[in-house]
Amino acid sequence: MARLSVDAGLKLKGDPSEGVGEGRGVTILDSGTGGYDIEGAGAKRNIALDAVIVQVATKEGISRLTPQLQEAAEAAYNEEETIMQAQTAPGDTMIVARMETRRQ
Repeated sequence: MARLSVDAGLKLKGDPSEGVGEGRGVTILDSGTGGYDIEGAGAKRNIALDAVIVQVATKEGISRLTPQLQEAAEAAYNEEETIMQAQTAPGDTMIVARMETRRQ
């Protein structure tokens, strides 16, 4: 079994917006301990936890979806597909948590 989370993340100063990053862990952040609990459960069961992030500036995170961010979201989706194909075989189970994108 593998787990993959996809979300938007705050970019660092000097980094470009609309960048797509890949890493390990859980991208879903909540006000509680959800991300920590998911990572702990994955570690105990030796389950891979992969993440794809679309980098956004603070203003972009609370604004309407721009065409550039839509393209970045589509690039993240393609990266997600690549990870799934590389890490799973037919019949495997994979849990995917995605950010929600809406055209406005």
